[in-house]
Amino acid sequence: MYVCVTFFWVHIRRGKALSRYLDIFTMPQPNEVVDIWKFFEEWSRCVSSTYQRDAVYRWGKFEKCSNQSKDLRIAFKAKLKKDEAEAREMIANTFYKQNLGSDPSNSPTAGYIWDLKKIPGWEVEQNESERSR
Repeated sequence: MYVCVTFFWVHIRRGKALSRYLDIFTMPQPNEVVDIWKFFEEWSRCVSSTYQRDAVYRWGKFEKCSNQSKDLRIAFKAKLKKDEAEAREMIANTFYKQNLGSDPSNSPTAGYIWDLKKIPGWEVEQNESERSR
């Protein structure tokens, strides 16, 4: 760490452009295309003691989290791809995007803990208030 910082400090003091060295450390894909943190959070959630306790309670065995670790590796590979379309395709084929994501019907707790409504509660309330007018 000290050697790396010293290297940068020496080159900055000599008047060399810092942007030349920062280009080495920038990822080709922005966070809007590939968000590493989303996949890291999914993996860390899976390996947490709370999630593992819930998995034992619900299904009677520990979750292996192999899908989440594969997704994390795919996300790192996609982040380093130069082609944005290829990176988006890699992310679209992950376990997270196909089985979880933001789609409530893909929730692992739907059917075990709660029933998925066809119409969300706030829309039902709006429809009822409109009928009462």
